[in-house]
Amino acid sequence: MLKYLPLYLILIFLIGCKDSSKLNSHINSGKTVETSSNFDKDQLPSATKFLSLDCLRPKGNRTYPYPIAGQKLISNPPSLMWPMSDYTFPDGFPYTPDFKKVDEFDTYSVQISRDSSFLSNNTITIENLILPMYNPHKSFSKGKWFWRYMVNNGKERVWSRTYSFTVEEDLIVLESPNSEEAYDVIPTKHPRIVMLPSLTEVNKDQMNLINSIIASGNSALKKYNSDFIVKGEPIPADATQQEIEQIERFRLKYEVGNKCDAIKSLVLSYAIKNDIKYLTKARYFANTILELNPVEVYKKSDFSGATAMSTLAHVYDNAFTLLSNKERKLYETFIAGTGIQIMSHLMQSNVGSEDGILFAHFFQHTYYDFFQSAIIMKNHLKEAEKWIKTLYDIWLSRTPGGGTLTDGAWPNGNIGYVHVNMDSWVNNYLLFKEMFGVNTFNHPWFQNCSKGLAYLVPPNSSGDGFGDGLERIKKINSKRAEFAYILGQEINDPFAIQYAYKLSGQDTSKEFKFSNNSFKEYRLRQHPKKIENTNSTNINQSALFRETGIVAMHTDVFNEDNNLFVAFKSSPFGVGSHGHADQNSFNISYKGKPIFYPRGYRITTRDKHYLLEQKHTKAKNTILVDGKSQGYDYNSYGWIPRYLTGNEITYALGDASKAYRKFDKSAINWITVLKNSDAYTDENGFILDESDDPRLKLFRRHIAFLRPSTVIIYDELESEKPITWTFQLQGRESANFFLAENKTTLISNAKWAKSTANVFGSLNLTYQLNDKYDIQPVDWLNPQRGRPAIKFDDKQYRFVAQNKIKSKKMRFLAILQIDEEKDNLNKIIQLKDNVPIELNDYKIYAELDVNKPSRLEVKSKYSDSYLLYGENIDKSYNYKRNYYNSTILFESKKGWQEAIDMYPDIVPNLDVR
Repeated sequence: MLKYLPLYLILIFLIGCKDSSKLNSHINSGKTVETSSNFDKDQLPSATKFLSLDCLRPKGNRTYPYPIAGQKLISNPPSLMWPMSDYTFPDGFPYTPDFKKVDEFDTYSVQISRDSSFLSNNTITIENLILPMYNPHKSFSKGKWFWRYMVNNGKERVWSRTYSFTVEEDLIVLESPNSEEAYDVIPTKHPRIVMLPSLTEVNKDQMNLINSIIASGNSALKKYNSDFIVKGEPIPADATQQEIEQIERFRLKYEVGNKCDAIKSLVLSYAIKNDIKYLTKARYFANTILELNPVEVYKKSDFSGATAMSTLAHVYDNAFTLLSNKERKLYETFIAGTGIQIMSHLMQSNVGSEDGILFAHFFQHTYYDFFQSAIIMKNHLKEAEKWIKTLYDIWLSRTPGGGTLTDGAWPNGNIGYVHVNMDSWVNNYLLFKEMFGVNTFNHPWFQNCSKGLAYLVPPNSSGDGFGDGLERIKKINSKRAEFAYILGQEINDPFAIQYAYKLSGQDTSKEFKFSNNSFKEYRLRQHPKKIENTNSTNINQSALFRETGIVAMHTDVFNEDNNLFVAFKSSPFGVGSHGHADQNSFNISYKGKPIFYPRGYRITTRDKHYLLEQKHTKAKNTILVDGKSQGYDYNSYGWIPRYLTGNEITYALGDASKAYRKFDKSAINWITVLKNSDAYTDENGFILDESDDPRLKLFRRHIAFLRPSTVIIYDELESEKPITWTFQLQGRESANFFLAENKTTLISNAKWAKSTANVFGSLNLTYQLNDKYDIQPVDWLNPQRGRPAIKFDDKQYRFVAQNKIKSKKMRFLAILQIDEEKDNLNKIIQLKDNVPIELNDYKIYAELDVNKPSRLEVKSKYSDSYLLYGENIDKSYNYKRNYYNSTILFESKKGWQEAIDMYPDIVPNLDVR
């Protein structure tokens, strides 16, 4: 049966051995386990699949609808999404589109039916949708459903082709009121947004929080407008216009933001104490914001505009009966001016797009500010009804991560930029739960989120090393532990609770403590409940986040003193706004500190050092292809076809064959800032035209973590023309890299660990170690906005091994060993033809001859653990494969596992309706 399955379906076969101890004795004695032929290329289907799609998560507009055949549903009902008919790609950066009213955009119709002809009585027809998406809100019965959409733009009305999806019985059900029902439950009386719930029993944390809020309110009573002016250093005379605009934007953000924080403290103090002096002072500060032009504030800083809007809305909500009609009109005018801009912006940016992290600022902050403001403006602004209904459906359909992400990791960065979403996630959870009776934390992504938080940034450790913020080693945002605690409380996840306590260094026998006024809306409502403990000794030490494209491998994830952490990335999301050109890259930390880890710093996203020394592929532990970087766009993607894990060995395969390409039109922002920095050249590693395109055909990287201390990298590379292939290893100053006497073996003599790296190739290699910056980092921004300047490493390391003679095909084998003691490492490894490499615990064989089939084999010396990719030459391990060229892993506790290529869930079968 198995060989007749469609090849795009991926299976991992777990075939347990009836008597693993007997099998172990057979292996160690050299006897053959009696099974049938295991590697018949002519009879077995291939385990290898490739992706020809130009992009998996396009920026701007979808290339195909969702859901369609081949895509796995994440919930019942699914949200339906399709390409926006009148979307226009930005033609410059910064992009300021012409203002366009909501009713000037195309609208859409959609039909859903059991009947592919849509003639049956159960056909659902929805008209006048203003966004290219539809949330059915009610679950579908099990089985196959058909759907189609229509664009309404005054031209001929034609239905799209018919698409289908299949509802399985075990899908999580995410039902909700529809937008009409949600609109009707919004109260008419003010205040509508309950800032202070009824507190019948106040716990210690709530009392401390209330006292802190009142203290902030009392402090705000003593402030004047001049106290909110940012006191940064004078803007340098030689600052560029771009730098001046950034400094001014940050100053506006902090000035307006700090004033709005003061107003909110005053309003909340009023709600607590019912003392009119707080509300009077809040109105005083609000009047100074009302003097600003809402359109100009939003255009200059979207965060500032949205914050100002929601702050004024809260004053309006709480002071409604005290405001005159003339005063109300001032508030309404400002809120309308901002809201209309946001609606136009979100329409033109197309929140129905596929990448899931487009329009990131909107989902990080603006959405919650806007939605609250719209609710408060119900019956006061004519636009409010459309705002409310649209925003309600957007959150339920497009979050988190576009609405179709389930694995619990964050594509836009798990070290830094995941945290800027956490307030929004919690606040919207509360709002939807209390006002509409919808639990947004039931989404599969939130159900898996604690795993993403813990495995990608372990307690007291550097993180996975991918994306902006990677240099903030062990400087973890306090919101991470607090969000994990909230998540654990709300979804009854003991693993999340344990991680929260461990990350924050708190005693599990005591009540969890939050920092300052963080998540105050939640804490004012919550009474902690007892969640049973998780036994951390029994948790898995590795995790796959296939949709985000990351594998995390550990030895002891909750104990940094014993943990060797290997992170591997190849992402279907390509390179997002805060992502880096790091497909098929890995990072390694030991005892919580980085060893093989990316270089560079981020001052701003327009800084030349950042663009060429951190975001660039040459700063990553991956391959430079003929000196070229991967693209900075969504088309430059990777994916993780295979993953296997046991107690001793964890294995993953990444494919970055589509990562090295000329920037497409979606990268106009990066093209612009690179050109402005005189950095967009082929000499800096960017593909500009056909002449400097290496025309990469294949980049598959196998990575195997052999516990406790060895990492194997095996690369398969091919291009259409002879080129130079550069294998790279990076390190920050603390890694203390140097070359051994043979000038080929890299050694790290860090204070907390000793490491060696031996790199071999299918051709003769040259080796080089550099510890100089190509572009010195300079913090020109922080002193201008009243912050201390960043302290930089004096040097950072880049080790390269590359072929002496250009070639179309190349293979690399790298063996990395990490330990506390030098004596435990084989510093220099000699490679001999057809002779396995012997380490302390393992024997390793890798086929480097490009004229022979690729092959990687690992055997444990002291147990029965065995890993094989490629042909089985050693007949003492004779396992009957179900697929040709699969990867197999054996450990006695898990038996045999076989992995073949598995597409990400988002990949459709475009040939099937």
